[in-house]
Amino acid sequence: MLSLTMVQVARDWEEAGQLQGNGGIIQGQVIGYNKGGLLVQFNRIRGFVPASQVAQLHGRTASEERQQALQRMVGQTIPLKVI
Repeated sequence: MLSLTMVQVARDWEEAGQLQGNGGIIQGQVIGYNKGGLLVQFNRIRGFVPASQVAQLHGRTASEERQQALQRMVGQTIPLKVI
């Protein structure tokens, strides 16, 4: 017997797989960050965006500045591509 939540999560993973296959763009909410990048929410799935892939950050951004920029993004909705 499957729970409703497990079925919904399975559907979300299926949708993410389809988006990966066709290169679709989704809107995901930034729910947190760590030293490596952003934590994002897509339906019931949590994802990770490496800091190197965040357009607002420059490659040579100092560590403290990078952490502050990541922190400011929490709560924002950003476009994401599933890879």
